[in-house]
Amino acid sequence: MKIHDTNLEKAYLTFHGARMYADAARLKVYEKSGTFPKVTKAIGLESLRSVLEEDAEFSATKGELMEKQGWKVFDLTEQEHVHASVLLGKLPDRIFGSVEEVIGDLKIL
Repeated sequence: MKIHDTNLEKAYLTFHGARMYADAARLKVYEKSGTFPKVTKAIGLESLRSVLEEDAEFSATKGELMEKQGWKVFDLTEQEHVHASVLLGKLPDRIFGSVEEVIGDLKIL
């Protein structure tokens, strides 16, 4: 989240989609504590798995996964929350039949 114009009197944030309530709640925690809470109960590849299992459709190419899932945030570490594209971008260019195939390919990288 970035607001570039520092001369604004007000800025509005909107949340859309299935996770909008959870994302808004995470922002509220951030406002109070200065740190974002975890996105999932896991970290690393297991956190990415949780995010993908929500609504990823398979069979899917790397490009389709990047387009439809890459914007989502997951917990890379306890303190680092990144977009799924960070890891999905490392996948080979092929068709994936399941979340398990995606995670399996990422484990060997």
